[in-house]
Amino acid sequence: HRTVHFAKQLFDGVGPGKVEKLLTSGVVTHDVADFFEVTVDSVAALDGFQTKSATKLVSAIESARASASVGDVLYALSVPNMGAISARALGDELGTLRAVSSLGDSVDRHADVEGIIGPSSLKSLLTWLDDASNRRLLERLHDVFSRGS
Repeated sequence: HRTVHFAKQLFDGVGPGKVEKLLTSGVVTHDVADFFEVTVDSVAALDGFQTKSATKLVSAIESARASASVGDVLYALSVPNMGAISARALGDELGTLRAVSSLGDSVDRHADVEGIIGPSSLKSLLTWLDDASNRRLLERLHDVFSRGS
């Protein structure tokens, strides 16, 4: 499940059970960017969470907002054929999630990254970017991480 992978990669101490609880309760409803909207109160209200565990979860999310690199986020999104090394190299090169998203806009941009990631990673990324929902997600995450820095 991509949502669980995202959380495991970015949020210290947030395992599959907690992620599933956030999903089934409706606290996280739309996509992984919803994680960054949760509050201690919204989590503490869920069955099985106390204020202390809710605070830890929100703290882990805020810590990721403050420290995760573009490459970390890109890897956490589970883009097919995009391993951690390629994702981090691409993130370092492009600098923002918006710049990653714009790779889908122009063939001219592809040459900028051809030496950074391999051809299969680039092809998979471009296919992933062809899905409008993935581009919207990158935009939402760009806004989240821009607010966090």
